[in-house]
Amino acid sequence: MKKLWILACLLVFGVAFAQTPVTFWTSISNDAMTSLVDDFNTAHPDTNVEVLDVGNYNEMITRMQAAVVSGRVPDVVMLEITRYGIFADRGVLEPLDTYIEADTVFDATDLIPGIREATLYQGTPFVIPFNNSVPVMYYNRDILREAGYDAPPATWDELLAYAQELTIRDDAGNVTQYGVTAPPQWVRHAFVRQNGGDWMTEDQSELILNQAEAVEAYQFLYDLIYTYNVANPEASIDATDRELARPAFTSGRSAIYFGSTGSLGGLREAATFDLAVAPLPCNVDCAVPIGGATLGIVASAPQAQKEAAWTFISWMTQTENNAFWHTATGYMPIRLSTLEQQTSQAFYEENPNFKVAIDQFQAVAFPRPRPPAMPAIRELELTTWEEIATQAKTVEEALNNLAQEANLLLQSN
Repeated sequence: MKKLWILACLLVFGVAFAQTPVTFWTSISNDAMTSLVDDFNTAHPDTNVEVLDVGNYNEMITRMQAAVVSGRVPDVVMLEITRYGIFADRGVLEPLDTYIEADTVFDATDLIPGIREATLYQGTPFVIPFNNSVPVMYYNRDILREAGYDAPPATWDELLAYAQELTIRDDAGNVTQYGVTAPPQWVRHAFVRQNGGDWMTEDQSELILNQAEAVEAYQFLYDLIYTYNVANPEASIDATDRELARPAFTSGRSAIYFGSTGSLGGLREAATFDLAVAPLPCNVDCAVPIGGATLGIVASAPQAQKEAAWTFISWMTQTENNAFWHTATGYMPIRLSTLEQQTSQAFYEENPNFKVAIDQFQAVAFPRPRPPAMPAIRELELTTWEEIATQAKTVEEALNNLAQEANLLLQSN
């Protein structure tokens, strides 16, 4: 009996010791993530994925930079879709082309084209899309109906006209309901593209936000706040979005709000009115940036961990699992086949607001620049917009200063 007991212990511990541990740093920890990771570990007893939530996308960059210096890096890392270039450029991320080619299950051609392009750095895949999103225009259908509008604004001109009509003032001239909330950074990028401009040149070597098309777009957004007084100045700073802009919308104190598709579930729970979703209003063009994050493998991990990490990433992004993630969270599908999944189709029938976002996503979504300097440039743009939104600088002055500083960063990188 004693020998049998010892043999059983050896077998049990042998299985445990045979497991390949994979550390996964994420910026999202919710029930859907927990369910997927648990299901993966159950289906792959030879691998154990350990999840650590290290904070938001900005905090992830800081944490990864420190980890690279210390040598205490994860095996799999979630990186925001415009910020991974700094790690791809410096050899921190593992190129994934050989893994993709050797994987008989992972189908890169099934990835939605705009998302697939966004995961390439200088033509090489360093990350795989996962929790991706696009911005949409949320609106209070009850307020619009009361004002006589049967449909949301579809153009910049209509947006301004609606916002003027929907802004309500009391007898003393104080605004009690704003027509619109000034949009956050990635929607500002959309407005620049819609006006025929862009943040950077096609080769991502120069920031061009001080060109006429971009200046006009930022001026339009400034005018919503100060020229027409239809957007709350205090709620127009990105850092105050969750504190001021979103609660103002969900409480009915503003009629139109720009936010991520990933916010739909939370907004739907918080809103006390008929919440509706529409594409972003267009101008010269229609355009929406691809947001969210990706999954990558750290190049310095042992080979066994890298292979297990790829198995994890491949499994997490398979059609059935992507459909589960998409319908559970509101993030965009990354695969064409996900759109056809019965789970997805039933979800769209029950939640038509999500279908609006997907149609826009497929039609006019674009990948954003991702040079190594992009994390720093995005921080500079936030400061620049704050200077504009607080009237510390004119639009043209602020964007000229931004271009100077950003291009120095691009040259040094």
